[in-house]
Amino acid sequence: MGAYHLRQGRHDLARGYLESVIVAHEQRMNFAAVGGAWFQLADVEFRAGNRIAAESALEKALGIARDGSNVLFQCWILPLKARCAVRFGDHPTAERAVDEGFALLTSGEDWRGLPAPLHVARAMLAASQRRWRDAEADFDVALAIDRRYGCVHAEAVTLMEYARMQVARAGPDDGARAREHLDRAVKIFKGTDAVGDFDEANALLGRL
Repeated sequence: MGAYHLRQGRHDLARGYLESVIVAHEQRMNFAAVGGAWFQLADVEFRAGNRIAAESALEKALGIARDGSNVLFQCWILPLKARCAVRFGDHPTAERAVDEGFALLTSGEDWRGLPAPLHVARAMLAASQRRWRDAEADFDVALAIDRRYGCVHAEAVTLMEYARMQVARAGPDDGARAREHLDRAVKIFKGTDAVGDFDEANALLGRL
């Protein structure tokens, strides 16, 4: 329900629900559920632009995941930690989070769609440092993974962030390519009823 409210762009409802879930599951000592709720709450605060609250929730979620040696959960949390750090200009923290995430993905395993958010986070970091080729390479890898494993909503998020990079770079073809990416993202968000994401992508498209 928290994730549903978040996709609808209803941050206050998502926050209230998740805070109640944390209290309820802490009383039951269901720490896996507590960690999941902290992770969702971190995403709420990240999207709302609340840095301190987002970072606090991320550290609580990550602590639970590390204590339980839950690699899957850590690889969900670390990309968001990196994206949060990039947004607020903390590049060293973003780099550490990305490096830690990729270190968990040992060779020889089929991690399916799991690496894609780490590639997106690394691409966003590269873009913030104006390393355009590195950013583009990681975005392309993320899109290939999203499409290979049918991660439709993740693909739309990747496309939206890719478009942001192209707008910032402002190369000869970047405007047209950004519009293509955002057109596709808007259609996906609309089809998956991700109202909050749809509004964000549509607003960005309207500024091109």
